[in-house]
Amino acid sequence: MGRIKVKFLRRYFISGLVVIIPLGLTIFIFWLLVTKLGGFLIPLFRIFPFLKDLPQEILTILGFILFLIIIFLIGGLTSGYLGKWLVGFIEELILRLPIIREIYNSARQLTTAVFVDRKSLKKVVAVEYPRKGIFALGFIMNEEKILSSDGQKEFFLIYLPTTPNPTSGWLILIPKEEVKELNLTIDEGLKLIISGGIVIDKNTLERLKI
Repeated sequence: MGRIKVKFLRRYFISGLVVIIPLGLTIFIFWLLVTKLGGFLIPLFRIFPFLKDLPQEILTILGFILFLIIIFLIGGLTSGYLGKWLVGFIEELILRLPIIREIYNSARQLTTAVFVDRKSLKKVVAVEYPRKGIFALGFIMNEEKILSSDGQKEFFLIYLPTTPNPTSGWLILIPKEEVKELNLTIDEGLKLIISGGIVIDKNTLERLKI
């Protein structure tokens, strides 16, 4: 009887941890972002007489909101031709600096991996790669018909990303009949690849049929 109680208590404790840890980390990271990014701009608000006497907490929230506005403005400015040219020019200068170049490249790859453009990925598929009997997860990049030179065979353009960084990988042309479409969403496919299969729930596992 005592062993059964301990077993149930252990199960409840682990279930509680599974709920609390992700929630706690989310709250902590959000709080860290607000306080650090918002606090970074507080000295700017102190310049204005009508703002300098406001409580620290209010200034932190205002700083965070201003930081978000700045990000949106930079995104809008760099979407145009002149903005893209300026970003390219700055990147070219950064990539000439030995140590800073490595830091910048790593940060850019991480950012691209997190904010990968899901619209360019059409469907999650499995293909036999690098040899028969071994399947690799990939994405259909273009659903337009790609035909062989004689027009008899249809191909798909498939992107096979690497784990854990989906911004690098292989682009392959493979016959349509050799592509197995999976019953997974793009987000589920990316989650599988980025986590190396560690983050996979029971529902996703049941639908992962090849």
